[in-house]
Amino acid sequence: MRVFDIYYFNIIEKVSFGETMPYLEKMLSELGISYQNIAFMLYDVIKDAQKKALEKLPSLGKYSFSVARDEYGLCSYRTNWREGDIYADKADRDDIFVLFSKVPRPFNFSFGHLILDGINWFPDSENILGAADDWIYNHTYPPASELPFFSNSITQYRDFEDGKKLNLVSVCVDVTDNDKPRNSRAVIEKLIPYFGEPQKCSRKCSLSREEKERFNALEEDEHTRLRELAESGLPVPKNIATDTELTHVADKFTLDKAFKGTAFTRQKGKPNYLHLYSFTDEHGFLYEAYTQRLEVGVNRFRVWVRILGYNFQLSSQEIDYKVTEEGESLEILKQFAEFCVKLSEEYGGALAEKFGETPAWYNEKLI
Repeated sequence: MRVFDIYYFNIIEKVSFGETMPYLEKMLSELGISYQNIAFMLYDVIKDAQKKALEKLPSLGKYSFSVARDEYGLCSYRTNWREGDIYADKADRDDIFVLFSKVPRPFNFSFGHLILDGINWFPDSENILGAADDWIYNHTYPPASELPFFSNSITQYRDFEDGKKLNLVSVCVDVTDNDKPRNSRAVIEKLIPYFGEPQKCSRKCSLSREEKERFNALEEDEHTRLRELAESGLPVPKNIATDTELTHVADKFTLDKAFKGTAFTRQKGKPNYLHLYSFTDEHGFLYEAYTQRLEVGVNRFRVWVRILGYNFQLSSQEIDYKVTEEGESLEILKQFAEFCVKLSEEYGGALAEKFGETPAWYNEKLI
């Protein structure tokens, strides 16, 4: 098993999208840090973006691709990408940087990423890729919008919403060690003068194919069990609604009352229509209770639960509720909170027998 810490930054206050790659190379040089390889993908559902790019940069024609989903683009992931053959030829570095510097104009690709890989964050860093999830074992083509691998790297992202307010990069640090992960924060402190503070971060574990397949089989059984528990433990939805907008329907005020007195705490950073309360049990499993106010129609909301360990992720089905009077959503959400508490008290032991304990270091706060 390998362990990676990923930090996410919006560096638009530091540098524009088109100038990002030279900025990153200059930063690494000033810090005495190097990278080994480049991997990239740019794509759109419109073929014209690909055509226009190749007219200006014909040397990149070997990276052109299209898939059955009507996506067209340029990508360095080769046929045997699942074995880690994802890098571009080093001789194409300048043209690849030019390609990204001209996005979104004149090369209007909507999605993609550019990875500087094999960075020696630590003096003894190794360039060993870790599979991000089981996608790479079950699909013949690489995922277009997600990174299939973790590594010692910096990644710049292209999203159709990027512009003057967003220039997103992530920093991935391989922190694998014998007893517990290394301290990645020491690496990030060096980057903050160039990037600003990270907006969010996460710790990910990369499992071998054999481990992932074994845990996936266990997940299937537990998904079914969790759905059955939710069906029997949560109120049955009504099919009646009213067009009169109610004041408190699954809002923060109502949810805080519903979860008051439980060990579940409110998590910040969500949009005002999505609420999250979470709790970590004695086995290291994280329970996430989600409530979403639905925008389509009035007085409707949705609830679901996720349970996460370092080697599994379970989700209940989403259940939608319609309410007709004030206070009705509070009663439903109280039952939802009680259900979540009961899960955390009674279900963790059974999960630990199948998946093992999740180490305390997995849930450490990185920022």
